Amino acid sequence: MTLRTTAIIVLVMLLSQFIFAQTKATKEAILKATNVERLLETSKYLELKNELNRAKALELAKEKGWIIRKETDKMTMELQGVTEDGKPLYYITHNADAAESISTDKVHPGGAAGLDLDGTGMIVGEWDGGDVLTSHQEFNNTGSSRVIDKDGTGTLSSHATHVAGTIVAGGVQPSAKGMAPNATLYAYDWSNDDAEMAAAAANGLLMSNHSYGFTAGWYWNGSAWEWVGNTSISSEEDYRFGFYGYYCQDWDNIAVDAPYYLIVKSAGNDRGDGAGEPGHPQDGGDDGYDCIAYIGNAKNVLTVGATLDVIGGYNGNPSSVEMTSFSSWGPADDGRIKPDISANGYVLYSSVETGDNQYDTKSGTSMSSPSVTGSMILLQEHYEELYGTAMRAATLKALVIHTADEAGPNDGPDYMFGWGLMNTKTAAEVISNKGQASYINEEILSDGDTYTIDVTASGNGPLVATIVWTDPAGTPASAQLDPTDIMLVNDLDMNITDGTNTYYPYMLDGQNPANAATTGDNNVDNVEKIFIANPGTNTYTITIDHDGTITDGPQAFSLIVSGIEAGEFTAPRDLQASVTGTTVDLIWTKPNESTPSSDLLNDGFESYTDFSLDFAPWTQVDNDGGSTWGSDSFDFTNEGYTGSFIVFNPSTVSSPNPAGWEAHSGSKYLACFDAVTASAPNDDWLISPQLTIDGAYTLSFWAKSITDQYGLERIKVGISTTGNATGDFTIVSNGTYEEVPTAWTQYSYDLSSYSGSDIYFAINCVSNDAFALFIDDVLVTDAKGNVVYGNSFENDDVQVTAQRAKGEWKRDENTVFKSLTGPKSSKATLSGYKLYRTGQSNAVFTINSIADTTYSDSNLDPGDYSYYVKAVYTSPNGESAASNTESVTVEYPPVASAQVTLSCAENDGDVKVLSNRSGTQTFYLTDDAGNVLDNWTGDATNYTFVDLANGVYRGKVEKEGAVSNLSGSVEVYTLPQTAINTQPDDANVAEGETATFIVIADGENKDYEWRKDGVLLSNGGNISGATGSVLSVYNVTSADEGVYQVTVVGQCGTVVSNEAVLSIGTGIFDAEGNRINIYPNPTKGELNIMFDDKAAEYYNLYDLTGRLIQRGNIYGNHHKMEIDNSNKGVYMIELVFSDHAIRTKIIID
Repeated sequence: MTLRTTAIIVLVMLLSQFIFAQTKATKEAILKATNVERLLETSKYLELKNELNRAKALELAKEKGWIIRKETDKMTMELQGVTEDGKPLYYITHNADAAESISTDKVHPGGAAGLDLDGTGMIVGEWDGGDVLTSHQEFNNTGSSRVIDKDGTGTLSSHATHVAGTIVAGGVQPSAKGMAPNATLYAYDWSNDDAEMAAAAANGLLMSNHSYGFTAGWYWNGSAWEWVGNTSISSEEDYRFGFYGYYCQDWDNIAVDAPYYLIVKSAGNDRGDGAGEPGHPQDGGDDGYDCIAYIGNAKNVLTVGATLDVIGGYNGNPSSVEMTSFSSWGPADDGRIKPDISANGYVLYSSVETGDNQYDTKSGTSMSSPSVTGSMILLQEHYEELYGTAMRAATLKALVIHTADEAGPNDGPDYMFGWGLMNTKTAAEVISNKGQASYINEEILSDGDTYTIDVTASGNGPLVATIVWTDPAGTPASAQLDPTDIMLVNDLDMNITDGTNTYYPYMLDGQNPANAATTGDNNVDNVEKIFIANPGTNTYTITIDHDGTITDGPQAFSLIVSGIEAGEFTAPRDLQASVTGTTVDLIWTKPNESTPSSDLLNDGFESYTDFSLDFAPWTQVDNDGGSTWGSDSFDFTNEGYTGSFIVFNPSTVSSPNPAGWEAHSGSKYLACFDAVTASAPNDDWLISPQLTIDGAYTLSFWAKSITDQYGLERIKVGISTTGNATGDFTIVSNGTYEEVPTAWTQYSYDLSSYSGSDIYFAINCVSNDAFALFIDDVLVTDAKGNVVYGNSFENDDVQVTAQRAKGEWKRDENTVFKSLTGPKSSKATLSGYKLYRTGQSNAVFTINSIADTTYSDSNLDPGDYSYYVKAVYTSPNGESAASNTESVTVEYPPVASAQVTLSCAENDGDVKVLSNRSGTQTFYLTDDAGNVLDNWTGDATNYTFVDLANGVYRGKVEKEGAVSNLSGSVEVYTLPQTAINTQPDDANVAEGETATFIVIADGENKDYEWRKDGVLLSNGGNISGATGSVLSVYNVTSADEGVYQVTVVGQCGTVVSNEAVLSIGTGIFDAEGNRINIYPNPTKGELNIMFDDKAAEYYNLYDLTGRLIQRGNIYGNHHKMEIDNSNKGVYMIELVFSDHAIRTKIIID
């Protein structure tokens, strides 16, 4: 039975979401996937390594006269270190109408793609040979400089400024407009670059450009050619060409630890360099291959070659893309494809450092690389705008390779152009079509796993699939010429089959670099691409597995597929995650088709905030003004609200998913709860936004009553052509009102008579003391046009599954379709979901019900986790792209501690319970056994429980369901009153000796104030202990004689001691007047007793309770004795003569 109840109204303040929230959320997701700690450790290690190598180089430069830095209008070079064979190691810039060549201009505002991408809100890094002129007009077109100098070397660089302009120039001079004209650029000097890169990646940097490299083979030093190869290995070729060395390893490690950070590296301009002396051929030799040096051979960077300008953009003819004379060619020594991609690097016009309005042209892979960098940040911008997150570096790299235009003499990749000429427009379109005509997904492959997906080719072009993965860093071979040691660590393999034929990825032959690409088992590249030129409309299975074992797994990889049938595998959406203790609760919206253009309105209310009372563009009016019923079986936000309709999500109430409260589709709907006051019917209105009716349109929606226990809900439906006030509507529903059944029922109304008018429609709830009305899936569409439904619906005549259909339809007594004709149903049928967990631990959860769109992941260890969900389809089998990714942190349980504050009054103590966590949490006060005595909940790091009775207490803390252990115990007791137990004694000492006054007092937090003759004493001179319990007066003179007294100020009262008199005499005197000196006093344990005349026979040492502590004989007039000093304090020493005894106090400290 469903019972209604009244509820206390709780007002919830909802924070508005600003446009920058998306960027913040993206960065948080990036950092959760980033190994920040290891990157920062790497940064420190590389910084130290660089400093040591550079210091060594500078020392040798003094000795050998090496150039330290040189800059001309053609190049910049700077000493960075020393090679293993003792030669100078220089960074040198790679110098020799980019946006048009690679179609980036088409995605700019006003471009043919209609995407309006300009880099707004995006940040890109640049490392180069000096400072960028940040004041240049191209960087200040928005009112302040968009180039931020991050490490200011003070040396302005023409090259760095030109590269920066190629990436982000604002277009003040239109011909110098950069690829991302509204992006922000962080500019660094190239010294210590890898350490700075690791630190920047740890802070979430997405991308950086590096248009420079180490000198190798022949290089021009500004006045002459020099050859820097290692002749002990080869005099013909610098072995560093194609070689995977430790610099490659370092940069690959950075990429592994920062999976969203893509490093863009110029291929270099070494091809054809050199004087061509006997024994040292020009770089690249006779055929031009194998002249990419050092870091250009890293696996996880994007290495960029340079082409001539492609005037007018790519025209579909590979011969229109011409190679420059200087761009370095691959392969890497193990046969990997390098460069990865090419772009225009010839005669680029951009900003220079000679003035704020100065420009120049430059050529080189230094120019093609920033063309690619700036274009790719636009792709990240586009992806984030559509999907609310960034692409991983492997995904972006895969996208660029997947959509590259064919270049070179043969189909497929080559070692000249790499995978071809970048095409920004095509890449952006693949992003736009994700989940429809293209598939972009980020997957993981564990050791022994196989990943498969079925796709159906569209028949409108080739079927293309590409995978890229960020591979663990390789282990460099020893220095040698052209080692073929394979640097690939995790060998993923992809193939595609149609059941008859199997298709394999492209591969090249590093030993025969000019040969055309073939297909087969590629075991060297961490890029695989399969191209099926004429796939027809067949169904294909894509399989991804691996050879050998997965190292440092699971291995993340990115898959891109294009040329598939639109809407084949639509992805779930709106994944949300919340954490309670060690449980993550997830909810998502099942996939559905996008709204076709013939739908004026199609709203399932999934996009609105749960339990919101305001959900524009809809208008709500509450004419009855009464508070509303709630439920007796669960609680929900805004329960008992005063208003009309509320966005209701039954999966997020206090007892989720109560029976009968399910949505018609998705997870949400609108609910109208009846007024508690039954004196008059409800008068609640849901009013649509304004719609223009230009044909035979129909309004439909689904409704139900939650129960008939209090009577069925009642509705009216009205149309207005004048305004959206409630009095403007003409009722078009049947009768006085229509009663709504307890099963979801569809209502429809013909709007064809309003063709040519602007209208509003309204649903008016006029229930009379019932409970709750539900409304879902409101649709206004051409009655004979395309209609989009959820996954599927059934009736007695027909089943339609995720299909746009045309046909005749009518509403009978049950409001179901009686006849429907149309095209074939969609080839893919939703069967369930797979929920993926990554982070602290990885897991995949299979949900076999399409209606079950929630999951609770319990008993998790503390750590960071990310989740995404995919839809699983049958006929054909396959998975959709991933939903949005939700990242959460499961915290360690809080740690509780306790502190006590005591009082002088009985039963008046305070205990503060503290937490090591912040935010809202519950603080508990317990007894010593852990039984809860009191608690408080709030947004605080501690709470104090006051006025507690004497006893022993502990504390504990609960946050988000996680409960701490009990704290250590603290005791509340009554503080003792301040009181003096031992009064100071008179002191009669010889002049020059020390007088000591001792007071012993009870109480807490005591301060002592000694006075002489009523005057406050202070330490200094011959006074010590003026603020302590023992006052010492050294080297006593007649000026020190007087009355001494101490005031003891304690937490629980103030007391004044008796008076004690200091007088000068001959020391301690026995009964016969003999003087006795005892020193030092206080003593550490050794005591001297000196007698002027007759010595005592023995001594007794007592504590202040009268207990005998020590006894001993006295020998001679100067007796030395040792006293046990383990118990410090005031003692009484008694000197016993044959016929009398004398006593005096001593202090053991």
